Parts: sequence; C-alpha cells; structure tokens
Amino acid sequence: MILRYDRLGLEIPSGDPDPAGAMAVQELMGGRFGEMSTLMNYTFQSFSFRGRRELRPFYDLIANIAAEEYGHIEAVGATITTMLTGADAREIVTNGNPAHALKAGKGVLPVDSGGAPWTGDYVFSSGDLVENLTHNYFLETGARNGKLKVYETVDHPAARALTGYLIVRGGVHQVAYARALELLTGADLTKTFPMPRIPTDKIPECRPHLERGSHLTLYRFTPDDYKEVVAVFKGDWRGAAQAVKDIIRSFRDFFRDIFNALAARGELDHTVFIFMSDNGFTWGDHRLDYKEYPYERSIRVPLIIAGPGIAHASTPALVTNTDLTPTILDLAGLGGTGGPFDGHSLKRVLTGTSGSGTKAILLEHLTTKRAPSFCGLRTNSWKYVLYRSGFQELYNLTRDPYELTNVAHQRPNVRRNLRRATLAACHPRPPDW
Repeated sequence: MILRYDRLGLEIPSGDPDPAGAMAVQELMGGRFGEMSTLMNYTFQSFSFRGRRELRPFYDLIANIAAEEYGHIEAVGATITTMLTGADAREIVTNGNPAHALKAGKGVLPVDSGGAPWTGDYVFSSGDLVENLTHNYFLETGARNGKLKVYETVDHPAARALTGYLIVRGGVHQVAYARALELLTGADLTKTFPMPRIPTDKIPECRPHLERGSHLTLYRFTPDDYKEVVAVFKGDWRGAAQAVKDIIRSFRDFFRDIFNALAARGELDHTVFIFMSDNGFTWGDHRLDYKEYPYERSIRVPLIIAGPGIAHASTPALVTNTDLTPTILDLAGLGGTGGPFDGHSLKRVLTGTSGSGTKAILLEHLTTKRAPSFCGLRTNSWKYVLYRSGFQELYNLTRDPYELTNVAHQRPNVRRNLRRATLAACHPRPPDW
C-alpha cells in the first residue's frame, strides 16, 4: 500500500511556455533510463521479493526507493505540464511533440523524447537479489547521465529545478545499491565501475538539496514500516534488530537490580529515578538517517521521572535537558535558583501544581557532513528553522505533527516573528555562520 501526499518533492518554478523543452524532458519520463523505468523496475522487484524476513533490509531498500520513484514521475509530469501551460497548440505541433496538444491536453505523456511509448520490456526483475541490485546500480548510472543531458540542453527554470533535484536523489540511490551489493558480495561497484562524476556542488539547482543533506539521506515513506532499511548503511544488518532488543532488555534488568537494592535498604521513599536519552534518531523518518537534524524524531527523547510526590501522569510541557540540574536541586530541597541555569526547575510540573514548562526551546547545530549549521525554535505549536544558507523551514506541529509541509511562505507573519526570536536567542551564532 502506498500513502500519497498532495505535494511535490520540490518547488517547480514557472516560466514562459517551452514546447521543445517539454519534449526533451519527456525522456526523463518514458525513456529507457527515465523515472517510469526506475519506478517499475523497483516496484516489480519488490512485488516478487522472496525471503523478506531473512533479507528484510534489502527488501526495505528496494521498496522505499520504488515509493520515491512514484514521487519522481509526479514531479516530471508536473514539470512538463508547467512548461506547456500557456503554449499555443500550433507552436506545440511545430516546435514540440504534437501529441502533447493533440492527445494530452498540453500535458505529460508516457513516452520518451522521441515520442516512443514506454514499454515493460525495460523492466528487469530476475528474482535474484544480487542480479537485481547490480542492474539497479547501472540503471541509476544511466538515469543520472540522462538528467545531466536534459539539464545541459533545456534552459527552462522548471526543467532546471527538476533535474537538479533528480541528480541529487539519483546519486543517493546509486550509493544505496552499491552499499547493499558490498554487504552481500564484498564488491565495491563504485570503485570497479565509478559513478558519473557530476559536480553537483557547482550546479545551482543542486545546492539547496545539498544544503539540506538530501545527498546523504535515504527516504522512508511511512511513519511505521520499513525501518530496517537503515541497516544497509550500518554494517551487520542481520543483528541490527536483535541488538536493539538486547539493549532494551539489558537496561530493564539493570534498572530492576537497582530498584530491588534500594527497596531492600528502605530508600525508595527518598529516591527519584530519572530516565532520558541524549538525542533522538531519525531511523529514516522525515527521509533522514541519524541525528543532528531539527526534526521531532531527532530532537525529542524519552524523559521519565518517578519518585515520592511525583504525579502519575504525562505532560505536554516543553522541557529540555538543561532543566534537569535545577530540577534535581529543587527535588532535593536545595532550591532551583542557585545557578545561573539555562533551564528551569520542573518540580511544579512534576507535582501537578503547574502544567507549564518553557515557552520555546532553542535548537542549534554546527555543520557536520550530514547537516549544515542551523538555529531554530520549537514552541508548543510551531517549529522554525533557519539554516546558514538562509533557507527557512516552518511547520505547524498541531496540524502537521510529522513535519511534512513547509509553510514558511504561506505563513509570513509567523515566520517573521519566529525568525526574530530565533536570532535573538541563538547568540552567538554557530562559528561557521
């Protein structure tokens, strides 16, 4: 089952009608190395994938890239339609593909740049995992080369934005398939058959996606499924799921031993237990793998505090790890004001005498290989992020808890207010700002 959202993976700018350019972009739809080919290859490979339980990370890899390719054909279709919007039918017949006007209502067709229909003969699904992955690696190689050719020959801003995006994402898929083959066979195809050396950092339309770390991210198009795809990049994929279970089990046993020892000594009425983690982990959520990002899966961690006088309840109050020191001092009867502290005591929240925490949480990050520097604020209802490049993200967490729709342009007043508050709080800025 595929969950579909009414949005594209990129913003497609408008421009003057360009029937000839639209005919060229059709190669990215119905060509041998077009998006219909990548979509249908990976889709049929996932349909006939056997051994899903034993080889789950590899199934998750192919199935997730197939889902992304569905979004790619949607983006290509929207681009071609944009390029044909406003075009005179005679101009389309004279300078472009006549079928765009005569058959498709000035819209996209399932054909290549020469007008030849896409065919199922382009699908390779042998049932052999190594063969399929090898084929997919070379399919992505041809696809990236094709996108670069379209980029170099079509000047329309919609086509340029599309190809810049697809070149970056295609590079991720190449690396993913190469990594999967290396885990299975020990062979590194990127060394044996080097990938196209496309200087994406020098292509203006690629840069926004590089800034966001999209060139390092394998998307996962579901809140709950296909979680083991991350194991393709983490080494011993067979033990990944069991390792997580073992960690949880060992913590449970460790905590039980401490609890029983304190109970035997009669100290439970004088003990407060605090359990938390230092960071979240995306595990493919929000199309990302790892931490270091401003999204909820990365910044939110469990926080459990139990002890005498502490209410048995959960709270939506905003708290941070900087609140722990004044909280511990306050619970110990030493007061929470001996700072200076960046945080605030949570004693009133924990005892049920107040439900409010801090009003906003500051988010900061210094550039790493995965994510650029950013500053941001997280309130009860909004998440605002400002990257060093100037790119802004704004999410309505009440209506959009998965942070799927960036409304920075739709809500200018909220964006301006949170930007002002972010710049005031994020001082000094990250060193490379």
